[in-house]
Amino acid sequence: MNIGKLRHIVMVDRCGSVTEAARQLHVTQSAVTKSVADVEREIGYPLFDRLARGVATTLAGRAFVDRARRIISDMDQLIHDAHSERAGRDAVLRVVICPPSLEGLLNRALRSFIVANPACRVHLFASTIERGIRLLRQGDVDICLGARDRLEVVDDFDCLALPDLHATLYVRKDHPLAGQDRVAEAQIAAYPIIVPDLQGTYIEQIMALVGGDASPMRRLHIIENFPMVAEIISATDTIGIVSAGYARTAAFARRFRTLPFPLDPAMPLAMATRAHWPDSRQITQFRATLQKYPLTGASS
Repeated sequence: MNIGKLRHIVMVDRCGSVTEAARQLHVTQSAVTKSVADVEREIGYPLFDRLARGVATTLAGRAFVDRARRIISDMDQLIHDAHSERAGRDAVLRVVICPPSLEGLLNRALRSFIVANPACRVHLFASTIERGIRLLRQGDVDICLGARDRLEVVDDFDCLALPDLHATLYVRKDHPLAGQDRVAEAQIAAYPIIVPDLQGTYIEQIMALVGGDASPMRRLHIIENFPMVAEIISATDTIGIVSAGYARTAAFARRFRTLPFPLDPAMPLAMATRAHWPDSRQITQFRATLQKYPLTGASS
C-alpha cells in the first residue's frame, strides 16, 4: 500500500466509477483497478460493491476511504509546508565568520553575491570558532567560515578548503620604519602594536616579540575594526597587521607601507556546511563567489 494507491481509491469513491476515476487521474483504467484490488487484498475486505454501472463504497470501505482521504490531505499539506520551508531557507543565507577580525575580508565576496542574488537576504554573524561550529551543527547558520584545522575535523561538516591567509605588519607611509630593507625585532618592539584578536596563527610570534619584562597583554592594542585601526595607524607610530593580499592593492599603497618582517605561519581557511544536507542554490553560488574573491584580500 502506498499513497498513490490511496489516491486511486479516494478518486474511485468520489467518482463512483473506475473509468471516470482513471480519466480524472490521467492513468489507465487497469492501473486503477489494480490499485483497488491490491489494497483490498492487503486489508482483507472489499472497499466497493461492483454495480452494473459503476461502484458503491461498502460500509467498511467508507471508514477506510475517509481515513485515506485524511492521510492524503495531511501528506499534501506536509509536502506544501516542506516546499514553503525550503523556499524560506532559499530566501535567506546565514553566514558566520570566525574570528570576527576576518569579517572585513568578506567585503568583496559579499558585495558580489548580493548583486548577483537580489532576492536573497544575507544574515552575517561574527563569532569565535567554538560558537561558529555550534551554530552550524544546530542548523542556526548555513555556512561557517574559519580555521580549516578546526572545521575539517568535525564529522557533521563538509569543508571546502580556501586559500591560506597570510598576514604582514604595516605602518603609515612616513613612519620611521617605513622604507627600510630590514627591520629587527627590537625596532618593532619599540612601537605599540594593534592586533585584531588573540586567535591568529601569528599571535605567539607577536607575544614573544613584545614580551620583554612586562606582560605582553600590556603592550598590545586589541581592536577588531579594521577601518578604525587604519585611522589610528595613519595618525600615529602604531604598527598594525593586515592581510598580505590587501597590502598589494592600490588603495593600501596610497596610505601605508608594509614592513619586511614575516609573520608565520599562514592561517589555513575553510568554508563548512552541514554534511548530508543538500546545498541550496544560494550556498552553491556563495561557494563559487568565495573561490573568486577569497578571504585573502586578492581575487583568484
